[in-house]
Amino acid sequence: MFRSCTSATREKREKLGQFFTVVPVADFMASLFGNLPPTVRLLDAGAGAGVLTKAFVARCCKKNDGVRAIETTLYEIDSSILNTLSETMRECERLCAQTGIRFSFTIHASDFIQEISERLAGGWFNLPIPVFDAAIVNPPYRKIGVASKERAALRSVGVETGNLYSGFVALVQRLLAPGGQLVAITPRSFCNGPYFYSFRVDFLKNMELRRLHVFESRRDIFRNDGILQENIIFHATRGHAQPHEVVVSYSQGAHLENTSKAVFDFPKIVHPDDNEVFIHIPSPTSHASAQKTMSSLDSSLVSLGLAVSTGRIVDFRLQDALREQPERGTVPL
Repeated sequence: MFRSCTSATREKREKLGQFFTVVPVADFMASLFGNLPPTVRLLDAGAGAGVLTKAFVARCCKKNDGVRAIETTLYEIDSSILNTLSETMRECERLCAQTGIRFSFTIHASDFIQEISERLAGGWFNLPIPVFDAAIVNPPYRKIGVASKERAALRSVGVETGNLYSGFVALVQRLLAPGGQLVAITPRSFCNGPYFYSFRVDFLKNMELRRLHVFESRRDIFRNDGILQENIIFHATRGHAQPHEVVVSYSQGAHLENTSKAVFDFPKIVHPDDNEVFIHIPSPTSHASAQKTMSSLDSSLVSLGLAVSTGRIVDFRLQDALREQPERGTVPL
């Protein structure tokens, strides 16, 4: 669902870190789920207008692979979209009725991080911790400060991270039953760098990574929101034994044009001797030659006295400093 945003609406959504999923991406995400139990307990955290749940329901109705009931739990903190979310769930109810699937839903108009962190920590009057067989999420993207309430809530359950999206994923994985499946669309920033080290260790200790999908353009997926982060979709299951192989796919644009995929051994994705536990996302065409070139280098940046600083020299942030032709004091970008 697309709606024009006033500046006030956009400011509110940016404060919440809220960016809606376009329908083709939601449909693709739903298609990544493997076999599901007859009764599926589904979680949609940060549900927005309910596009992801609707795509999941449509997948179950169309595939007809033994799902007989879908019990959906949704979290959405934005009160202005709750009526739309409720109507989308009614649509899911009608769709399921046509195919003989029982559909029920519960909408929590509350803060997912605060509520689930308190439940996991034993607060909330010892309310039971919910368990899910499947989760499909487009979590909010926003940095959270060291002294923020979100950071404190996450830290109370052993989660250390500086962004809402990774906090959501860390909590969602704790709510999955053994073998439960998670499909999420997030920035790919968690794949490397020191800020997400703790998250990567926690994620790979508890989740088996099975699929990665890369969008070759960082602008197309949330075009209307001005998002410049590179986004990926991943599919993982709750468990402790990483698969032998990971499927990596690639596409152009929000409609997933010209999608291609390749299969890589898991050690090519997460190198066994990498203390930083980086998640490498190779290109099927250039990875082999790049890897060969890198392996032939006999020095590291550290041994050359160099350090990497990311994010400071980016063309769209330094347009006044750009030059069409080389000049004194300029360097190639």
